[in-house]
Amino acid sequence: MTALKKKDEKEKSDEPVSEKTRTESAKDAKGGKSAFSISIPSLSFDNQFKLKAPLLVLILVLFAFAGYLFQSANLHVTDLVDVQRMQFSAAKLYSWSFLLFIVLYSLVLALSMHFGHGQNWLISLLTLAPTLLAAVILGSLFPSYLGAFVAFALAAGAAAFFATRVEKINLSGAWKVAGRALLLLAVLAFILTFMKVNTNPQFYSDRFLNSAVALAPDLGGQVADAVKGIEVDEAFLRGAISKETFASSISTDTVRNGIETIPGLSSFNVSVRQKWAETVKASLTSDAAYAQFIALGTQAIQKAQSGLADQLKDSTTSEAVTQGALAQVKKLPAFKQATDNFALILAFLVLSLVSAVNFGIKLVATVLAWGLGKLAFS
Repeated sequence: MTALKKKDEKEKSDEPVSEKTRTESAKDAKGGKSAFSISIPSLSFDNQFKLKAPLLVLILVLFAFAGYLFQSANLHVTDLVDVQRMQFSAAKLYSWSFLLFIVLYSLVLALSMHFGHGQNWLISLLTLAPTLLAAVILGSLFPSYLGAFVAFALAAGAAAFFATRVEKINLSGAWKVAGRALLLLAVLAFILTFMKVNTNPQFYSDRFLNSAVALAPDLGGQVADAVKGIEVDEAFLRGAISKETFASSISTDTVRNGIETIPGLSSFNVSVRQKWAETVKASLTSDAAYAQFIALGTQAIQKAQSGLADQLKDSTTSEAVTQGALAQVKKLPAFKQATDNFALILAFLVLSLVSAVNFGIKLVATVLAWGLGKLAFS
């Protein structure tokens, strides 16, 4: 392979210089300046391309296996909002399917680098042919992952493209190329997540809130235990309602109006009815009456407390309590603002996770590209 590469370089050096090249060289020699232009190279399939063409087939096969392993890991955007299953969702990131995906996709990036290195940028973009083909086929089998497959394909093509701009695929060169390609992958992941969640942000916010509430044990039971835990005795009621408060709640006028409703008593003169009202009030606000009120009130409250706790433990009531709590949370201005920006929040969350995973892919891809350069492309 080395001999063929040197021969190809010699052939290129022996090629006649075009008239355009001579003109530009002469212009540069004279200090002339030309307007900025982007030249589009031709698709010349030289010996170097022919030697590397089998890499496209290998990239196609490896990309297909990597994509299949990725969907086997069963990663979804809903994993980020399902708090109840967060531990199971996190386990997907170190499952065998996902770890093997990282290795295979890193190998795809490494092979793409070596295919693109030494080629012009137009030839390097031929890497998109096998990767996009595999992405479309996998997307037809697993439609929910089509966007992810296309993003992986574009990143692989970007690796080949950026490899045309480095001198060598050594550790530093491979690290730089992999970093640029995976940066594109992270940006695409951000855009895809935002577009997906933005179609129905209410679904994801409700999923998050419902799973967060379901993560806690029986809410109604917790409230029932809290109600039962309140100690209500005579001392508690005396502290809540003092004798002065109790006495002030009964006025002479109230007692007199009550007495006057008794048939026959209205025939007595006002002074007599007033005297009777003052006597009855004194009796009702006495220490004995207050003590009896405290005793009876304590019994009534304890009975109501027990009944309320039993009712809250009922499944139907518990569900009503939960839904009532959810309704109150949804009315909070902060929650409303978070719901309105839920697509952006999840997109940034995915961006942070993809960036962390990309570091691992970048490291493995760099080592594989360097190793392939030493073994097969030296």
